[in-house]
Amino acid sequence: MKTVLYSLGVLMGIIGLLYACRIRITPLPPPADPPRTEQACQGPPILNNIIGTWKCGSRATGNGDPLPRSAPFTSATFSRFGMMSFGADKRITDPDSIFDNHLDNGAPLVYKTYSLETDTVKTSPYYKHGELLWVRLYYKNRTKDLTLGVGYYFKVICNEQNRIHLKGPDGALELVLVR
Repeated sequence: MKTVLYSLGVLMGIIGLLYACRIRITPLPPPADPPRTEQACQGPPILNNIIGTWKCGSRATGNGDPLPRSAPFTSATFSRFGMMSFGADKRITDPDSIFDNHLDNGAPLVYKTYSLETDTVKTSPYYKHGELLWVRLYYKNRTKDLTLGVGYYFKVICNEQNRIHLKGPDGALELVLVR
């Protein structure tokens, strides 16, 4: 009895497959008006777009979690946030200390600058990343000479008219600027 039922089931399966293969599938015609696709608003070149005052947030991203586009400027999202200005003279005004205002050894920073550069040294860890936004923090040493204290390097993730998203090439630091 089991053999008969099994054979009947196999026969029904084969007939079902043969019938299913005979059905012709035709694609649907395209819609009369294709849906509009939104394109991201590309801002002017980064060195022109960055000039001005921005609401800014920074955070360490050691865990690699991506930052949501609409992330609020709170201590839950950013480790530091406040206002920052980028001047046409390539100087940064940072009253809320998004970047430190002194070095670990206590030396106060004199000024902060930014530039867009490509590392051309093939042995450099930043060489493969192409064009990077460099932020440099300067201080005066004991002989009162101006000295580079710290440098941060950022890859431009997003450059829109009212939003710039920067991320360190090693992924350790993220910076979001919003007008």
